[in-house]
Amino acid sequence: MTERTRVLLGMIAGLLWSVGLLVGAALFLNIPVFALVPTIMTAFLAPGLILAVIIGWASMRGFAKAPSQPGEVDRRVIQNTVEQLALAAAIWPAAAVLLGPAGPGVIMGLGVGFAVTRMVWQSGHWWRSFSDAVSHLATCANRVTVALSYHFEKASGMLELDHLAVAAETLEDGREAVEAALGVTLQPGGQHGHFGTHNLLLGLEDGLYLEVIAIDPAAPKPAYPRWFDLDRFEGFARLTTWICRSDDLSGHVTADPQAGVPVALTRGDLNWRMAVPESGQLPFDHSYPAVMQWDSTGHPAARLAPSGCRLTRLVVSHPEAATLRQTLSGLEDARVVYETGAPALKAEFDTPFGRRVLT
Repeated sequence: MTERTRVLLGMIAGLLWSVGLLVGAALFLNIPVFALVPTIMTAFLAPGLILAVIIGWASMRGFAKAPSQPGEVDRRVIQNTVEQLALAAAIWPAAAVLLGPAGPGVIMGLGVGFAVTRMVWQSGHWWRSFSDAVSHLATCANRVTVALSYHFEKASGMLELDHLAVAAETLEDGREAVEAALGVTLQPGGQHGHFGTHNLLLGLEDGLYLEVIAIDPAAPKPAYPRWFDLDRFEGFARLTTWICRSDDLSGHVTADPQAGVPVALTRGDLNWRMAVPESGQLPFDHSYPAVMQWDSTGHPAARLAPSGCRLTRLVVSHPEAATLRQTLSGLEDARVVYETGAPALKAEFDTPFGRRVLT
């Protein structure tokens, strides 16, 4: 076998190794995002241990009367390992953030893969050109596989926080409650013919908005339960629902049927689909978000006058908060916080009048 053939085979093997690491880690290493920092530290542990062994090995060879050529090989291994670790330090943490829930598993897989390729490089002199090619390409290909895995993660259907909903017995009740809590004025909304409801709106920063929703007394009662469990709502106006959007609503409800059945809805020139449980009651005692997909261009938040209010934190409380968080692993939003407790929502805002809270 010629030298060029061995190098080519090594490059192919290195590329296959990287792709296999990526797919395997993304599919089988499900590490919670809250363990991100220790995961990153652990990912660098295996390469660091291998580097320590290589340095010790090189030191022994340097003090012994070993041939100069093997010593040169050792120095080359150390130099390149340090270089590649520096490259990994610049890429892997950012990759973990970009990849969301799959990030910790992917970088853990890459860390183990890095350690293995370093050992491959150190082995055998006849196959040295082959192992060089494997190690070089397998490590450098991380830059390519990170981009591929980011695309893979996006294609799997992520969730994004879209808006919040305050339920009320009447729109005026809701208006009074929200305007008193936040100190700003709500704007007119519209009607939802399918469910016989209507709303008021408030534009928030960062592309979000808030709606006050109530049963429209002028609309006929539908023959099926209304969304947001409004048929059973009573009492003071309060924050009852958070809504997330998806680019693949069908895929989301297939993966998590408890989210509900997609229902086509309209308000004016806006068109969207929302997953609504047949009972009208969202899972986890209404702590699970309503999931939707916009089918029209533009977003309601862009049409609303700015209020100067910004959502800083949304606290989702439930006795099974950990399970809820895991169920919603496709949502990666630092503003959303899960706490163990009685089912409830609490939204914290920065407003022109300081910090305000809506419950």
